Amino acid sequence: MIDIQLPIKSKQKLIQQFQDELNNGNVDNICLAVIDHNTSQTTIIFPIDELTELLHAYGIPVLIDGAHGPGQVNPYLSLAKLKCDFYIGTYHKWMYAVRGCSFLFIRDLSIANQIQPANTTWGYRSRAFQLDNMTHFHLKFFHQGTRDESALFTLPKAIDFINSMVGGFERTYEYNSILSSQAKIMLEQRWNTQGKDLVPNDTQAPYFKMIQLPDLREYKQTDTEAIRLLTDLIIYHNLISMIVCVNQRCQQATFFWPGLACCLTWPGLT
Repeated sequence: MIDIQLPIKSKQKLIQQFQDELNNGNVDNICLAVIDHNTSQTTIIFPIDELTELLHAYGIPVLIDGAHGPGQVNPYLSLAKLKCDFYIGTYHKWMYAVRGCSFLFIRDLSIANQIQPANTTWGYRSRAFQLDNMTHFHLKFFHQGTRDESALFTLPKAIDFINSMVGGFERTYEYNSILSSQAKIMLEQRWNTQGKDLVPNDTQAPYFKMIQLPDLREYKQTDTEAIRLLTDLIIYHNLISMIVCVNQRCQQATFFWPGLACCLTWPGLT
């Protein structure tokens, strides 16, 4: 596990943290590198193509955890252009489908048969038949136990809704990005915490913003107090916000959905 050090001065400095860890560690014991596409607490969007190239140079396959990727990292996520070996993404966050709707992408079908579902499926014994790799891979994940698969059928309607009612993913992307940036500026001016970013612009997620909170008399700069503040906001103000402690300062992470926003942060707490 790489303990990312904040503040990050530039994208190259972030990549260098991975390089330093590889130089100092035992890379022979690394079977798979798992990297977030973007983090929800610290609002970092990782340079996954550059990191994949770096890890591949050491013979390490890469899986990207793209829970917040589809619909946010750019209007259209092109799996064909990605360099990673595996990508897991969800559709219920920024593509507005129902929970339980996600995908697994594997670049090399020759290794797809090494991937097993968590539950035994109806297609488990498909190897008994003469099938191509793609068909066999799909069957292994087909109809897992008693899982309700109806969520998957909401995706086309979610896409149709964005395209027909909201103006398309490009407009949604532009709107959310501008809204989050404007809210960040407004809160920093109100709290007098400008110029204290822990993440540079080129590694900051479009829809997430991390904003340093001002000193609060009733809350200390600790992880425990961050949770207490988060809880108090929910109970007493009906406000949901991600509050975390970074470098002994409280920061708030803000998420922006179309028509819905929540934001807050502390120095050291986000």
